[in-house]
Amino acid sequence: MWTGRAISTISALAIAIFISRIIQAQTEDRTAGRIAGVLFLAIPYVGGWSSLARVDLLALALSTGGLAVLTQRGNTPKGIIIGALLLVAAVYTRQSYGLAAPLAACVWMWHRHGWRRAAATAGIFGGVGLTLFLVLNFVTKGGFFFNIVTANVNPFKMDNLVNHWRGLRSTMPILLALGAAGLGWAIQVLLATRKATASTIHSAWLMTGAYVLGATLSALTIGKIGSNVNYLLELSAALSLVAGLALAGNIGPWSEQAPVIKFAIRNGAVILLTIQMGFLMRDTLQGPVQDLKARRIPEARLEDLLWEVRRIKEPILADEFMGLITLNEKPLYIQPFEMTQLANAGVWDQSPLLESIRAQEFPMILIHHFMGYPVYTERWTPEML
Repeated sequence: MWTGRAISTISALAIAIFISRIIQAQTEDRTAGRIAGVLFLAIPYVGGWSSLARVDLLALALSTGGLAVLTQRGNTPKGIIIGALLLVAAVYTRQSYGLAAPLAACVWMWHRHGWRRAAATAGIFGGVGLTLFLVLNFVTKGGFFFNIVTANVNPFKMDNLVNHWRGLRSTMPILLALGAAGLGWAIQVLLATRKATASTIHSAWLMTGAYVLGATLSALTIGKIGSNVNYLLELSAALSLVAGLALAGNIGPWSEQAPVIKFAIRNGAVILLTIQMGFLMRDTLQGPVQDLKARRIPEARLEDLLWEVRRIKEPILADEFMGLITLNEKPLYIQPFEMTQLANAGVWDQSPLLESIRAQEFPMILIHHFMGYPVYTERWTPEML
Protein backbone atom coordinates (compact mmCIF):
# COMPACT_ATOMS: atom_id res chain seq x y z
CA MET A 1 0.00 0.00 0.00
CA TRP A 2 3.00 2.25 -0.47
CA THR A 3 1.30 4.40 -3.10
CA GLY A 4 -1.45 5.55 -0.74
CA ARG A 5 1.04 6.04 2.08
CA ALA A 6 3.32 8.09 -0.18
CA ILE A 7 0.41 10.33 -1.17
CA SER A 8 -0.36 10.95 2.52
CA THR A 9 3.26 11.75 3.36
CA ILE A 10 3.70 14.07 0.38
CA SER A 11 0.38 15.74 1.23
CA ALA A 12 1.53 16.42 4.80
CA LEU A 13 4.68 18.10 3.48
CA ALA A 14 2.60 20.10 0.99
CA ILE A 15 0.29 21.32 3.77
CA ALA A 16 3.31 22.54 5.75
CA ILE A 17 4.50 24.45 2.68
CA PHE A 18 1.06 25.98 2.08
CA ILE A 19 0.80 27.07 5.74
CA SER A 20 4.25 28.62 5.46
CA ARG A 21 3.35 30.45 2.24
CA ILE A 22 0.09 31.80 3.71
CA ILE A 23 1.90 33.21 6.77
CA GLN A 24 4.80 34.62 4.73
CA ALA A 25 2.45 36.33 2.29
CA GLN A 26 0.41 38.02 5.03
CA THR A 27 3.17 38.96 7.49
CA GLU A 28 6.29 39.21 5.27
CA ASP A 29 7.98 37.14 8.00
CA ARG A 30 9.71 34.13 6.46
CA THR A 31 10.81 32.71 9.81
CA ALA A 32 7.29 32.78 11.25
CA GLY A 33 5.99 31.01 8.14
CA ARG A 34 8.60 28.28 8.28
CA ILE A 35 8.09 27.63 11.98
CA ALA A 36 4.32 27.43 11.49
CA GLY A 37 4.78 24.83 8.75
CA VAL A 38 7.20 22.73 10.81
CA LEU A 39 4.91 23.01 13.84
CA PHE A 40 2.11 21.40 11.84
CA LEU A 41 4.35 18.43 10.97
CA ALA A 42 5.28 18.01 14.65
CA ILE A 43 1.66 17.48 15.76
CA PRO A 44 1.18 13.78 16.69
CA TYR A 45 -2.07 13.46 14.73
CA VAL A 46 -0.23 14.52 11.58
CA GLY A 47 2.77 12.30 12.26
CA GLY A 48 0.59 9.25 12.84
CA TRP A 49 -1.86 9.79 9.97
CA SER A 50 0.75 10.74 7.36
CA SER A 51 1.91 7.11 7.20
CA LEU A 52 -1.55 5.75 6.36
CA ALA A 53 -3.25 5.21 3.01
CA ARG A 54 -6.17 7.47 3.92
CA VAL A 55 -7.81 10.41 2.14
CA ASP A 56 -7.61 12.98 4.95
CA LEU A 57 -4.22 14.59 4.33
CA LEU A 58 -4.77 14.74 0.57
CA ALA A 59 -8.05 16.55 1.21
CA LEU A 60 -6.34 18.94 3.63
CA ALA A 61 -3.55 19.58 1.11
CA LEU A 62 -6.10 20.55 -1.54
CA SER A 63 -7.95 22.69 1.00
CA THR A 64 -4.91 24.61 2.27
CA GLY A 65 -3.67 24.85 -1.30
CA GLY A 66 -6.91 26.62 -2.21
CA LEU A 67 -6.44 29.04 0.68
CA ALA A 68 -2.84 29.70 -0.36
CA VAL A 69 -3.90 30.54 -3.91
CA LEU A 70 -6.76 32.81 -2.83
CA THR A 71 -4.68 34.70 -0.26
CA GLN A 72 -1.94 35.35 -2.82
CA ARG A 73 -3.82 35.51 -6.14
CA GLY A 74 -7.36 36.30 -5.03
CA ASN A 75 -7.23 39.66 -6.79
CA THR A 76 -7.26 37.97 -10.22
CA PRO A 77 -10.02 35.95 -11.96
CA LYS A 78 -7.58 33.08 -12.56
CA GLY A 79 -6.65 32.97 -8.88
CA ILE A 80 -10.29 32.93 -7.82
CA ILE A 81 -11.13 30.07 -10.20
CA ILE A 82 -8.12 27.93 -9.25
CA GLY A 83 -8.59 28.54 -5.53
CA ALA A 84 -12.31 27.73 -5.61
CA LEU A 85 -11.75 24.56 -7.67
CA LEU A 86 -9.11 23.35 -5.19
CA LEU A 87 -11.66 23.80 -2.41
CA VAL A 88 -14.19 21.77 -4.41
CA ALA A 89 -11.59 19.05 -4.97
CA ALA A 90 -10.97 18.95 -1.21
CA VAL A 91 -14.68 18.43 -0.50
CA TYR A 92 -14.89 15.64 -3.06
CA THR A 93 -11.90 13.99 -1.41
CA ARG A 94 -13.43 14.20 2.07
CA GLN A 95 -16.84 15.79 2.51
CA SER A 96 -16.18 17.29 5.96
CA TYR A 97 -13.80 19.80 4.33
CA GLY A 98 -16.77 21.73 3.00
CA LEU A 99 -17.01 24.08 5.99
CA ALA A 100 -13.82 25.55 7.51
CA ALA A 101 -11.67 26.37 4.48
CA PRO A 102 -14.52 27.67 2.25
CA LEU A 103 -15.72 29.86 5.14
CA ALA A 104 -12.19 31.19 5.70
CA ALA A 105 -11.73 31.80 1.97
CA CYS A 106 -14.96 33.78 1.63
CA VAL A 107 -14.16 35.85 4.74
CA TRP A 108 -10.71 36.66 3.32
CA MET A 109 -12.07 37.59 -0.11
CA TRP A 110 -14.79 39.78 1.42
CA HIS A 111 -12.50 41.66 3.77
CA ARG A 112 -9.56 42.00 1.41
CA HIS A 113 -11.15 42.34 -2.04
CA GLY A 114 -14.81 43.18 -1.46
CA TRP A 115 -18.09 41.30 -1.47
CA ARG A 116 -18.22 40.82 -5.26
CA ARG A 117 -15.09 38.67 -5.36
CA ALA A 118 -16.23 36.86 -2.23
CA ALA A 119 -19.52 36.12 -3.97
CA ALA A 120 -17.66 34.96 -7.09
CA THR A 121 -15.57 32.57 -4.99
CA ALA A 122 -18.65 31.22 -3.20
CA GLY A 123 -20.52 30.97 -6.51
CA ILE A 124 -17.82 28.92 -8.23
CA PHE A 125 -17.37 26.70 -5.17
CA GLY A 126 -21.09 26.14 -4.67
CA GLY A 127 -22.00 25.93 -8.35
CA VAL A 128 -19.33 23.42 -9.35
CA GLY A 129 -19.81 21.41 -6.17
CA LEU A 130 -23.59 21.20 -6.58
CA THR A 131 -23.36 20.34 -10.28
CA LEU A 132 -20.92 17.50 -9.58
CA PHE A 133 -23.20 16.22 -6.82
CA LEU A 134 -26.30 16.19 -9.04
CA VAL A 135 -24.46 14.49 -11.92
CA LEU A 136 -22.87 11.82 -9.73
CA ASN A 137 -26.11 11.17 -7.86
CA PHE A 138 -28.02 10.83 -11.15
CA VAL A 139 -25.47 8.49 -12.71
CA THR A 140 -25.40 6.28 -9.60
CA LYS A 141 -29.21 6.35 -9.24
CA GLY A 142 -28.99 7.89 -5.77
CA GLY A 143 -26.08 5.75 -4.67
CA PHE A 144 -23.76 8.73 -4.29
CA PHE A 145 -26.02 10.46 -1.74
CA PHE A 146 -26.68 7.16 0.03
CA ASN A 147 -23.01 6.28 0.48
CA ILE A 148 -21.68 9.80 1.14
CA VAL A 149 -24.47 11.16 3.36
CA THR A 150 -26.85 8.46 4.58
CA ALA A 151 -24.11 5.94 5.37
CA ASN A 152 -22.16 8.55 7.37
CA VAL A 153 -24.91 9.54 9.80
CA ASN A 154 -23.59 7.34 12.60
CA PRO A 155 -24.66 7.39 16.25
CA PHE A 156 -22.95 10.04 18.39
CA LYS A 157 -21.21 9.10 21.64
CA MET A 158 -20.41 11.92 24.03
CA ASP A 159 -17.73 9.73 25.62
CA ASN A 160 -15.82 9.70 22.33
CA LEU A 161 -15.90 13.51 22.16
CA VAL A 162 -14.86 13.95 25.80
CA ASN A 163 -11.97 11.49 25.53
CA HIS A 164 -10.59 13.07 22.37
CA TRP A 165 -10.97 16.55 23.85
CA ARG A 166 -8.96 15.50 26.89
CA GLY A 167 -6.25 14.13 24.62
CA LEU A 168 -6.26 17.32 22.54
CA ARG A 169 -6.03 19.50 25.65
CA SER A 170 -3.12 17.43 26.97
CA THR A 171 -1.25 17.49 23.65
CA MET A 172 -1.78 21.09 22.49
CA PRO A 173 -2.64 23.28 25.50
CA ILE A 174 -0.65 26.28 24.32
CA LEU A 175 -1.86 26.06 20.72
CA LEU A 176 -5.46 25.88 21.97
CA ALA A 177 -4.90 28.96 24.16
CA LEU A 178 -3.38 30.84 21.22
CA GLY A 179 -6.28 29.73 19.04
CA ALA A 180 -8.80 31.11 21.56
CA ALA A 181 -6.88 34.40 21.81
CA GLY A 182 -6.62 34.66 18.03
CA LEU A 183 -10.34 33.97 17.61
CA GLY A 184 -11.11 36.71 20.12
CA TRP A 185 -8.90 39.18 18.24
CA ALA A 186 -10.52 38.21 14.94
CA ILE A 187 -13.96 38.97 16.42
CA GLN A 188 -12.71 42.40 17.52
CA VAL A 189 -11.44 43.07 14.00
CA LEU A 190 -14.80 42.01 12.58
CA LEU A 191 -16.66 44.39 14.89
CA ALA A 192 -14.38 47.29 14.00
CA THR A 193 -15.11 49.62 11.10
CA ARG A 194 -14.17 48.64 7.55
CA LYS A 195 -11.85 51.63 7.22
CA ALA A 196 -9.91 50.77 10.35
CA THR A 197 -9.47 47.11 9.45
CA ALA A 198 -8.39 47.23 5.82
CA SER A 199 -4.81 46.02 6.46
CA THR A 200 -3.55 42.68 5.21
CA ILE A 201 -2.77 41.44 8.72
CA HIS A 202 -6.32 42.16 9.87
CA SER A 203 -7.67 40.23 6.91
CA ALA A 204 -5.31 37.40 7.81
CA TRP A 205 -6.64 37.31 11.37
CA LEU A 206 -10.23 37.33 10.17
CA MET A 207 -9.52 34.47 7.78
CA THR A 208 -7.65 32.47 10.43
CA GLY A 209 -10.37 33.11 13.02
CA ALA A 210 -13.01 31.82 10.60
CA TYR A 211 -10.81 28.81 9.86
CA VAL A 212 -10.37 28.01 13.57
CA LEU A 213 -14.12 28.35 14.15
CA GLY A 214 -15.06 26.13 11.20
CA ALA A 215 -12.39 23.54 12.01
CA THR A 216 -13.56 23.41 15.64
CA LEU A 217 -17.14 22.76 14.55
CA SER A 218 -15.95 19.99 12.22
CA ALA A 219 -13.79 18.52 14.99
CA LEU A 220 -16.84 18.20 17.26
CA THR A 221 -18.13 15.43 14.97
CA ILE A 222 -15.32 13.25 16.33
CA GLY A 223 -17.94 11.96 18.72
CA LYS A 224 -19.44 9.83 15.93
CA ILE A 225 -18.89 6.09 16.18
CA GLY A 226 -15.94 5.12 13.98
CA SER A 227 -14.26 8.53 14.21
CA ASN A 228 -10.57 8.95 14.97
CA VAL A 229 -7.92 11.66 15.31
CA ASN A 230 -8.16 12.41 11.59
CA TYR A 231 -11.07 14.66 12.58
CA LEU A 232 -8.50 16.89 14.31
CA LEU A 233 -6.18 17.41 11.33
CA GLU A 234 -7.96 20.48 9.98
CA LEU A 235 -7.97 22.07 13.45
CA SER A 236 -4.24 21.32 13.67
CA ALA A 237 -3.66 23.27 10.45
CA ALA A 238 -5.78 26.18 11.70
CA LEU A 239 -3.90 26.37 15.00
CA SER A 240 -0.58 26.27 13.13
CA LEU A 241 -1.70 29.34 11.18
CA VAL A 242 -2.56 31.11 14.43
CA ALA A 243 0.89 30.24 15.78
CA GLY A 244 2.50 31.72 12.66
CA LEU A 245 0.63 35.01 13.03
CA ALA A 246 1.53 35.17 16.72
CA LEU A 247 5.20 34.52 15.91
CA ALA A 248 5.10 37.51 13.60
CA GLY A 249 4.09 39.59 16.62
CA ASN A 250 0.76 40.64 15.12
CA ILE A 251 -1.89 39.96 17.74
CA GLY A 252 -3.98 42.48 19.62
CA PRO A 253 -4.25 46.26 19.09
CA TRP A 254 -1.09 46.92 21.12
CA SER A 255 1.18 45.26 18.57
CA GLU A 256 0.24 47.92 16.00
CA GLN A 257 0.94 50.84 18.31
CA ALA A 258 4.25 50.01 19.99
CA PRO A 259 7.17 48.15 18.38
CA VAL A 260 8.42 47.09 21.80
CA ILE A 261 5.12 45.31 22.51
CA LYS A 262 5.26 43.60 19.12
CA PHE A 263 8.81 42.47 19.99
CA ALA A 264 7.58 41.14 23.34
CA ILE A 265 4.68 39.27 21.71
CA ARG A 266 7.00 37.69 19.15
CA ASN A 267 9.51 36.48 21.73
CA GLY A 268 6.81 35.39 24.12
CA ALA A 269 5.30 33.29 21.33
CA VAL A 270 8.71 31.74 20.64
CA ILE A 271 9.04 30.69 24.29
CA LEU A 272 5.49 29.33 24.49
CA LEU A 273 5.76 27.41 21.23
CA THR A 274 9.11 25.93 22.28
CA ILE A 275 7.35 24.54 25.36
CA GLN A 276 4.46 23.40 23.16
CA MET A 277 6.90 21.57 20.89
CA GLY A 278 8.00 19.57 23.92
CA PHE A 279 4.42 18.40 24.49
CA LEU A 280 4.12 17.48 20.81
CA MET A 281 7.36 15.48 20.79
CA ARG A 282 6.38 13.67 23.98
CA ASP A 283 2.98 12.62 22.65
CA THR A 284 4.42 11.68 19.25
CA LEU A 285 6.92 9.34 20.90
CA GLN A 286 4.28 7.90 23.23
CA GLY A 287 1.51 7.70 20.61
CA PRO A 288 2.17 7.21 16.88
CA VAL A 289 5.71 5.84 17.34
CA GLN A 290 4.61 3.20 19.84
CA ASP A 291 1.55 2.38 17.74
CA LEU A 292 3.76 1.84 14.70
CA LYS A 293 6.05 -0.45 16.70
CA ALA A 294 3.05 -2.45 17.93
CA ARG A 295 1.70 -2.83 14.41
CA ARG A 296 5.05 -4.08 13.16
CA ILE A 297 5.27 -6.87 15.76
CA PRO A 298 2.79 -9.29 14.09
CA GLU A 299 4.26 -8.64 10.62
CA ALA A 300 5.31 -12.28 10.09
CA ARG A 301 1.88 -13.55 11.10
CA LEU A 302 0.21 -11.06 8.77
CA GLU A 303 2.41 -12.30 5.91
CA ASP A 304 1.14 -15.83 6.66
CA LEU A 305 -2.43 -14.56 6.76
CA LEU A 306 -1.90 -12.77 3.45
CA TRP A 307 -1.01 -16.11 1.85
CA GLU A 308 -4.01 -17.79 3.49
CA VAL A 309 -6.30 -15.16 1.96
CA ARG A 310 -4.62 -15.68 -1.41
CA ARG A 311 -5.14 -19.44 -1.17
CA ILE A 312 -8.82 -19.32 -0.25
CA LYS A 313 -11.48 -18.62 -2.83
CA GLU A 314 -13.72 -15.61 -2.39
CA PRO A 315 -15.98 -14.38 -0.90
CA ILE A 316 -14.16 -13.43 2.32
CA LEU A 317 -15.45 -11.21 5.11
CA ALA A 318 -13.03 -9.02 7.07
CA ASP A 319 -12.96 -5.83 9.14
CA GLU A 320 -9.56 -4.44 10.28
CA PHE A 321 -7.59 -6.38 7.69
CA MET A 322 -9.77 -5.87 4.62
CA GLY A 323 -6.53 -4.68 3.01
CA LEU A 324 -5.33 -8.27 2.80
CA ILE A 325 -8.25 -9.00 0.47
CA THR A 326 -7.49 -5.99 -1.72
CA LEU A 327 -3.76 -6.78 -1.86
CA ASN A 328 -4.68 -10.20 -3.23
CA GLU A 329 -6.77 -8.52 -5.94
CA LYS A 330 -10.00 -9.98 -4.59
CA PRO A 331 -13.20 -7.91 -4.41
CA LEU A 332 -14.58 -6.73 -1.07
CA TYR A 333 -17.92 -8.42 -0.39
CA ILE A 334 -18.99 -5.74 2.13
CA GLN A 335 -17.47 -3.12 4.39
CA PRO A 336 -18.85 -4.42 7.70
CA PHE A 337 -18.64 -1.19 9.73
CA GLU A 338 -20.62 0.85 7.22
CA MET A 339 -23.22 -1.86 6.68
CA THR A 340 -23.58 -2.44 10.42
CA GLN A 341 -24.33 1.24 11.01
CA LEU A 342 -26.89 1.16 8.19
CA ALA A 343 -28.48 -1.97 9.64
CA ASN A 344 -28.65 -0.38 13.10
CA ALA A 345 -30.31 2.68 11.55
CA GLY A 346 -32.89 0.47 9.82
CA VAL A 347 -31.74 1.62 6.37
CA TRP A 348 -30.31 -1.71 5.21
CA ASP A 349 -31.77 -5.22 5.51
CA GLN A 350 -29.07 -7.59 6.77
CA SER A 351 -31.22 -10.72 6.39
CA PRO A 352 -29.63 -11.97 3.12
CA LEU A 353 -26.14 -11.64 4.62
CA LEU A 354 -27.23 -13.46 7.79
CA GLU A 355 -28.61 -16.29 5.67
CA SER A 356 -25.31 -16.53 3.79
CA ILE A 357 -23.37 -16.68 7.06
CA ARG A 358 -25.67 -19.41 8.43
CA ALA A 359 -25.23 -21.35 5.19
CA GLN A 360 -21.43 -21.11 5.66
CA GLU A 361 -20.94 -19.54 2.25
CA PHE A 362 -17.82 -17.68 3.45
CA PRO A 363 -14.71 -19.86 3.65
CA MET A 364 -12.96 -17.22 5.80
CA ILE A 365 -14.18 -14.50 8.18
CA LEU A 366 -11.58 -12.22 9.80
CA ILE A 367 -12.71 -10.44 12.98
CA HIS A 368 -10.12 -8.31 14.74
CA HIS A 369 -10.19 -7.99 18.55
CA PHE A 370 -8.48 -4.88 19.92
CA MET A 371 -7.18 -5.34 23.44
CA GLY A 372 -9.16 -3.27 25.92
CA TYR A 373 -11.84 -2.08 23.50
CA PRO A 374 -14.51 -4.27 21.84
CA VAL A 375 -14.43 -2.37 18.54
CA TYR A 376 -15.75 -5.44 16.71
CA THR A 377 -19.18 -4.71 18.24
CA GLU A 378 -19.26 -1.52 16.14
CA ARG A 379 -18.22 -3.37 12.99
CA TRP A 380 -20.66 -6.31 13.15
CA THR A 381 -24.26 -6.45 14.35
CA PRO A 382 -25.06 -8.86 17.20
CA GLU A 383 -26.90 -11.04 14.69
CA MET A 384 -23.82 -11.24 12.44
CA LEU A 385 -21.58 -12.11 15.36
